[in-house]
Parts: sequence; structure tokens; C-alpha cells
Amino acid sequence: MGFPTEAEAYINFIFARIAEWRQVAEAATTTHHHLPLMFSIDGATDLPEMTLDHLSGYQDSRPVRIGNAATDHVQLDIYGELMDAIYLYNKHGKPVSYAQWLDVRYITDFVCKVWDQPDMSIWEVRGQKQNFVYSKMMLWVAVDRAIRLSEKRNFPCPNRLKWLEARDTIYEQVMQRGFNHDLNCFVQSYESGTTLDSAVLIAPLVFFMSPNDPQFIGES
Repeated sequence: MGFPTEAEAYINFIFARIAEWRQVAEAATTTHHHLPLMFSIDGATDLPEMTLDHLSGYQDSRPVRIGNAATDHVQLDIYGELMDAIYLYNKHGKPVSYAQWLDVRYITDFVCKVWDQPDMSIWEVRGQKQNFVYSKMMLWVAVDRAIRLSEKRNFPCPNRLKWLEARDTIYEQVMQRGFNHDLNCFVQSYESGTTLDSAVLIAPLVFFMSPNDPQFIGES
């Protein structure tokens, strides 16, 4: 859009957050420590949700809240959005550095370990985690963009075969478990096999599949 300075500032902000996350994640010994899904403008992640009972809200739409309780949610789709942004920055902005590539490698290796976990996805469900199809598609995007970036820049990629295997496995799982053949459409999650979800319309926009694929447009 013609704002290269802003784009560079954004990507530098993001890589600074990734560096902070890596320090914590590498120190964790028992569980996978996920990348925080939101930050304040100064990079903080402590955004407690509070109810302001003295305010009525728009057309008395109580409760009025500030902060966001979703800060501790597991939303696996964020890795796809993040990696796509980095890939596009390398393409349309400045080439990513080797140090930044090492962060990309770390993220991708992490994704290959956690992609099969359930999450709360883009809808931030405040209930039981599910295997959301949108999240699986975006996890595929995360690995796919890392592979593309490594090939475009000829970066060293010691776990390339694992990345390729993960990308293919995610794809085939989505096609097998995320598609309802009786309804002839993709569904919201593996667990909600009859619930539709407009979020999965992103599939052709991120090159997960062709926009004229019969399974995408619902042709028999």
C-alpha cells in the first residue's frame, strides 16, 4: 500500500515479540508454551478482562468489558497468519535476515509439534477446544510459507523433510476429516461435522486449494 516504513516497523515489532516468546518457550520443560495471540502497543501480554458495571453500553448492551480474556487462549491459526505476513514482507518489503530466518525455523518446528492439537480458533470459543478446520488450514499455511521462503531464499533448512511431511499430513487430514461428503462442504471442526463455518472460505485466498475445486464450490 506504499507504506514500507510502517511495514518494516511492524515486522520488527513482531520479531521482537517472537524473540521474547522463544526465551520463555525454550525454558519450559513440561508443556508447549504457545506464542501469545495478542499484545498491547508496547508489547505487553497482560491484558486482563474487566467488566465496567457503571456503563450501560451501546443501546444498553451490558456488560461493558475492557481487556480481553482471550489472551490465554490457544488459537493455532495465529501461526499461519504470522508466517504469511513474514512471507509477504520478504516478497514485497525487505528480504528477511538470517537471524529472522532462524526464528522462522523455530516457529515452523514448533508448529510441526503442535498442529494436531485442538484449539479455540478464530472464534475464540469459551468452551471445549475442538479441531477447527480453519485453524488446520492456517497451520498448513504456516508450514507451507516456511518451505516457500526457504526455497525462494535458499536458506538452510535442516528439517525440510519433516516440514514437507507435516504440510502433506495436515492437508490430507483436513480433506478427510474436515469435509462432510453428505453435505458436500467443509465443516467448522472435526467434532462439529454438520456445522458450517464461513472462516474456511479463506482456503483459496491462502492457496490451500483452487477456488474452482469442486469440493470448495460444492459441485457434485
